[in-house]
Amino acid sequence: MEKEDYYQILGVSKNANEIEIKKAYRRLALEYHPDRNKQEGAKLKFQKIAEAFEILSDKSKRQQYDARQQYQDNNSPPLSTYSNDIYTGFSPEELFAQFFQTTPHSPFSSDDDDFFSFFHQQAPPSPPPQKPRSVKRSLPVSLDDLYTGTTKRLKVSRTIYNKQGRTVPSDKVLTVNVLPGWKSGTKIRFPDEGDQFPNGERQDIEFEIKEKPHPVFTRKGCNLYTTMTISLLEALTGFRKEIKRLDGSSLIVQEPESSITQSGQEKIIIGEGMPNYKSGEKGDLFLRFQVEFPKSLTPKQRETLKSVLA
Repeated sequence: MEKEDYYQILGVSKNANEIEIKKAYRRLALEYHPDRNKQEGAKLKFQKIAEAFEILSDKSKRQQYDARQQYQDNNSPPLSTYSNDIYTGFSPEELFAQFFQTTPHSPFSSDDDDFFSFFHQQAPPSPPPQKPRSVKRSLPVSLDDLYTGTTKRLKVSRTIYNKQGRTVPSDKVLTVNVLPGWKSGTKIRFPDEGDQFPNGERQDIEFEIKEKPHPVFTRKGCNLYTTMTISLLEALTGFRKEIKRLDGSSLIVQEPESSITQSGQEKIIIGEGMPNYKSGEKGDLFLRFQVEFPKSLTPKQRETLKSVLA
């Protein structure tokens, strides 16, 4: 391509600046792109446009080219003053794609933006392989363990590929450290511990805490609720009773002899609820009393009550 005039190919003067050269290449490349221009000779023209732009848009290559043209005009080219391979043979398609990727918001405007969008739609980049959906399993945990915290060791069976590319079963024990205060819905994820797929990706395993029902306490957030049954005598004369906390320790609940406890009456014991797993602070215990009446009274008991309560 020694005799080609790159300035004429792009239709710019020899004093054209970088902006003018880019503008000319954009216009001509869009006009002669083979995907759009099906006329004979368009492909060759497109290649020459790319070659001209590669040389003239590079300061060093442009200087070598100008020097070469000057010496050729004088019929005495000293070969030592420039390289014989300033054109690298860069693919015109690659140059086109690179130009529009690196200058998508250039100051040049064109009515061919729709074609540019179409060009990129023709060869969209390959999306990265999607990770398989995780395997989700419930992990039942007692309220006692959610109060104190515990460690669960779970054996999982999965399928992996061996060195021969065959699927083989594989077992692994996963350890879940349940923190005090965790609740239903808490999720624990083990990345890449599930089945392996042909593309090499592996599933994650995700466990979700499910709180087991408790025979004594009901949980709402960090608060605990329970009902204490007391006799009619205890309701009228006071009492001292014991409740087992979720960690097995004892909590004493008492009312003085001078108090009267109504059935349905509620007592709040501060700081005797569930721990907050972030702060460690505990909620409250809501204690509801249920007075148990005797099923029958003897005549003497009735007379005694009449005389006392009359």
